[in-house]
Amino acid sequence: MSLRNHIPNAITSCNLLSGVVGIIFALGGRLDIAFYLMLAAGLFDFLDGFAARLLNSSCNIGRELDSLADVVSFGVLPSIMLFVLALSEITPVWAYSLGDAAAMSSSAVSSAAAVNSAVGSLSGGGTLDVLQSLKAGWPLKSLLCLLPLLLGLFSGIRLARFNVDERQHDSFLGLPTPSSAIICGSIAAYCYFRPDSWLTGLCGSYWFIPALAILLSVLLLSEIPFFSFKSGSSHACTSETGQANAGSANTDSARARQANVDSARAISLAKTTNSMKRTAFICISIIAIIIVPVLGWHWTAIPLLIFTVYVLSNLIFAVFRI
Repeated sequence: MSLRNHIPNAITSCNLLSGVVGIIFALGGRLDIAFYLMLAAGLFDFLDGFAARLLNSSCNIGRELDSLADVVSFGVLPSIMLFVLALSEITPVWAYSLGDAAAMSSSAVSSAAAVNSAVGSLSGGGTLDVLQSLKAGWPLKSLLCLLPLLLGLFSGIRLARFNVDERQHDSFLGLPTPSSAIICGSIAAYCYFRPDSWLTGLCGSYWFIPALAILLSVLLLSEIPFFSFKSGSSHACTSETGQANAGSANTDSARARQANVDSARAISLAKTTNSMKRTAFICISIIAIIIVPVLGWHWTAIPLLIFTVYVLSNLIFAVFRI
């Protein structure tokens, strides 16, 4: 293996390392550092592909390593962050309802206050006792807390399917794992930085985080088309189509030429449609970036809004078959 193949693999390894270290910080209650490491993993995930194209390098090891890194950084890490968020916010409410917090009076302390206190303790450098928290809400309530871990499982399945699915050249079928990860990570980080926000109160309800995990898991494995941010991915599809048509030209050249023309039109239409979708998405994202500081929200709301818009816009495109 030449040196030029090692450079993209080294960058991919940084992606994997960022995910592993992020999991450690997330389990320690430092959702802020975990989110920074997730963003770093996303940057490395972009740079390894950019370096591979720049150096014109490709190898099977790099592809497998990239999938493994994505499972850890965009599958396991966000699921752990949601899991920790559920424990740090929901468990005090459950413990209070179960009568475990004897010093707290039901008439004096609300569930929202208990939630904000739990997240505030993490923001102040506190740690989360995972086993004790699970014990406090066992069985049903703790099982609900464990539901976000399904994201790691379904993200792995999503990536494995992507590796063998030849249809996903110009767009994705199912929610891309980085988009799911950024949504989960930004929610967890926002609640960490703003423990008294409305979003923290919403996450403090027993249903929101499990419902979010189930929704994202369904979108990951769905057949709903999601447009890609890469504008050059269609060239590989064109090459494969051309080879297939060339092979059939020996038997029926007229049919092959017509198939080639139809394929070229379909590819051109797909590229134009994806370009329009990307343009609309960028415009809405700029509006989201402007709105966040105007409303006084924390900056972590920016990636949350951007990728929420990404999901909603693709769902609208799918419904209206755009």
